[in-house]
Amino acid sequence: MIKIVTVAGNRPQFIKLAPVSAEIRKKFKEVLIHSGQHYDYNMSDIFFNELGICRPDYNLSVNEKSHGAQTAKILLETEKILLKEKPALIIVFGDTNTTVAAALAAVKLHIPIAHIEAGPRMYDECESPEEANRIMTDHISHLLFAPSAMCAHNLKKESVFGRIYFSGDTMYDTFVKMKKKFLSPETLAKFDGVKNFCPGGYILLTLHRPLNVDNAERLEEIIKALLECGEKIIFPAHPRTREMMKRCASYSKLIKNSGIQIIEPQGYIELGALQAQSKKIVTDSGGVAKEAYFNKKPCVTVYPVTPWPETLSGGCNIVLKKFSAAALVSAILQKNSAADFSKKYFGGGKSAAYIADKIEKFIAAR
Repeated sequence: MIKIVTVAGNRPQFIKLAPVSAEIRKKFKEVLIHSGQHYDYNMSDIFFNELGICRPDYNLSVNEKSHGAQTAKILLETEKILLKEKPALIIVFGDTNTTVAAALAAVKLHIPIAHIEAGPRMYDECESPEEANRIMTDHISHLLFAPSAMCAHNLKKESVFGRIYFSGDTMYDTFVKMKKKFLSPETLAKFDGVKNFCPGGYILLTLHRPLNVDNAERLEEIIKALLECGEKIIFPAHPRTREMMKRCASYSKLIKNSGIQIIEPQGYIELGALQAQSKKIVTDSGGVAKEAYFNKKPCVTVYPVTPWPETLSGGCNIVLKKFSAAALVSAILQKNSAADFSKKYFGGGKSAAYIADKIEKFIAAR
């Protein structure tokens, strides 16, 4: 049976992987590599369990902190696996160090690359590592599956050598399949101890980008905005983010504020429930901003640019190009009653089957 290697390593990639893996296994033997880029339970294993992803064949257990060391280890270890497994093709997802490292390992061995979620651009001159990762991966990939028409346009404009397909977004495939579970009694019961968890009664906040989390001055301004806005907030915070917040002068006020609840990081279904029940989402994550659009929830992006300009149309997403506590408060309090979520920018929920079909035809033609 023809063998395909898939490589993933963080939350958004597991969400993209789930429907693709299911379709690939109908046609090929899949060898799954987990880079270990997110290695604690709530950021990794729980997604395999909730999304029904088969256990990885290899776990690289990457825990290096620097981009260089992390990328180098993933490249080196992936190369060893590719030499052993000899796949007909490798599939990579998104824009992480896992993505570019695995793609580099494959291209040097003349193994074709399929890049799922190809083409998003922030045009920030690669100030963000994600932008550099996605550009490099797109320009060495043989099959490029664009999640939106705009992403496909970006790839054509750059004259990439690979074949470009507007496939739709496999994250939306997963959302369509799993959304009923977000509001199941079993899921909702998990938030019995979260007093702010009331349908349409709170803001959901997520933060992880170094620009926000590692910059003490900026993080202090974010905390001030949360305190000043007067809204009820639920904040699933990663342990690293919590540690950085403790260094801020306003942290003691934050933890004493009864309207702001900091909770543990959540799995896919639990975070989906928090999104579905919220009235607005504040995030610095491109993936969460997309999920806000899927859930028809107004979004505030605490970052100067977004790889998903589609979400800006119709007043669905506000990007804070010039950040200040006052600007964030204003965006949080802005009424979004006229936001238009009707456009199907990210496909119809059947992207994975389309992708598997194109991969099968590509391999058959070689």
